[in-house]
Amino acid sequence: MGAAAALVLAVVFAWSGVAKIFMGSRWPESLRRLELPVQLAWPVVGCELVLSMALVLLDVQRRWVASGAAVLLVAMTLVLVDRLRRGVRPACACFGGSSVRPLSWREPVRNFALLAVAFVAILS
Repeated sequence: MGAAAALVLAVVFAWSGVAKIFMGSRWPESLRRLELPVQLAWPVVGCELVLSMALVLLDVQRRWVASGAAVLLVAMTLVLVDRLRRGVRPACACFGGSSVRPLSWREPVRNFALLAVAFVAILS
């Protein structure tokens, strides 16, 4: 079950990272609208892609890699919840240009579900 959970996380992080790459310069602009430093744009993409590859390739270290994914998800979720509480609701661009709806509670709920998947990968 842990390997399947890791694969789900890998697919989600790869999709998210690649979709942001296809956004090009619109991705850093999305961070600006979320009131985040644009300098985080490409490091976030790099983390997502490295985590996705590591989740697939490093089965022996799955718990550690899934823990890293969980940390990234928690950080992203805290930002989203903060923005929602303050009424800042641009599109999150969490999955690149396909994320065009204004930020809503759907995004943190989705992240909580992904955190549950990460915990399965960590604990299995």
